[in-house]
Amino acid sequence: METAAWDLVPVPLIAWREDGLILAVNCAAAAALGQSREALLGRSYWALTLSGQKQRELALIRSGELPHGKEFVGANGEPITVQVVGRTPLPGEGELAYLSAFVVEELGAAREVGAVLRHQNHLLLELARHDAIDAGDLGRGLAAITAAAAGGLGCERASVWLYTEGGRCIRCVDLFLRSSGAHEFGLELFARDFPRYFAALAEDRTIAAADAHTHPATAEFSAVYLTPLGIGAMLEAPIRRMGQVVGVLCNEHVGPSRAFSEEEQRFAASVADMVTRTLDAVQRRAAEDALARANAELSSHAARLAEDVAERTRELEARDVENRGLIARLRDSVEELSSPVLEVWRDVLAMPLIGPIDPERADLLTVRLLTELSRTGARHAILDLTGAEMRDAAAIAALLRLVRTVALIGARCVITGVQPATARALVELGADLSTISTQRNMQQALQQIVARR
Repeated sequence: METAAWDLVPVPLIAWREDGLILAVNCAAAAALGQSREALLGRSYWALTLSGQKQRELALIRSGELPHGKEFVGANGEPITVQVVGRTPLPGEGELAYLSAFVVEELGAAREVGAVLRHQNHLLLELARHDAIDAGDLGRGLAAITAAAAGGLGCERASVWLYTEGGRCIRCVDLFLRSSGAHEFGLELFARDFPRYFAALAEDRTIAAADAHTHPATAEFSAVYLTPLGIGAMLEAPIRRMGQVVGVLCNEHVGPSRAFSEEEQRFAASVADMVTRTLDAVQRRAAEDALARANAELSSHAARLAEDVAERTRELEARDVENRGLIARLRDSVEELSSPVLEVWRDVLAMPLIGPIDPERADLLTVRLLTELSRTGARHAILDLTGAEMRDAAAIAALLRLVRTVALIGARCVITGVQPATARALVELGADLSTISTQRNMQQALQQIVARR
């Protein structure tokens, strides 16, 4: 029969056929009997008993009186009680084998250890589910952790200590007192006062001081800390983050010395890992809060900046409107200076043109001249081009429109000071000059007008 799976079970087990032939033995049973498994396989189950009442006992077993006890000779010669606890199927065979389990004192201890382990696993599961652990709530998280540590190890005192900046000191951030359920904090321990303890924290996964007064790592606390508080044993689990020791989970047994099992040390280390998880969450929450504050400040700054930009834009727009008005006024002033309308004789206006003439300016000049002709009732207008610049055909065409527009209101234009370039452009354009009167200068134009009266 395959016994590999049985070897994982701490309870000694034997499987045997009804005729007594032993079919399977696990390691625990072989050790309890002080014999090798090979020596036991194939032997008679009844040959191991101290009382040879095979038929009577087999009859009781067959009748269903289970479990049924008997005694074997143990490895040390002492009797071991064995109980038939049931029947089990044999792989590859069409029959059931009887299954016997040894009843030794260690089984009771194993059941107690199993209960403790289940309790510790339950505490770890509850910590893993605790909302404060991953929320980064340091106070509530550490309170839950120290309470779980004290409950899982049965210690009166459980505390979390974290290194201060520089690593020269550890400060108690939460101490749980199991008897009262109270939480305390604030005590500090300095590396200069307890150098061996601080050195051990940096090197060991756990410090299991069964006698804290004599253990090399904790003996320094004997007079100043352990004796006043009645502490006899300590189980320390360093707290590590990113490869660095950042603190310690301290479990203190009030009373005489006490040994801490491997399972208890693993439990303490697991609880210390929960502290690391809490610290990671605290750092993550701080980063998230800082990011939220930065985003809020950025949003506020952006809002202020947008308001500043809007205000500045309004100011610039207002100034632009003001500047446009100023430019328009300046342009009008310049236009008046560069092309004034002068009343040179009764019923005669003169407009000397200075500077470049383009279609836009020609329209402005037309409006000004028409306005003055209407206001004064003058019937003659002299346009002096001596200082004007007629740069292209569009400017010449604009000038001709001006002359025709003046004629439409019953006035006549006389053009003076035509420059050679302007004259050439007029000819090239094929402009109809039959209705346009030209003179060399303003004096001759005035004489012509006076002579016609």
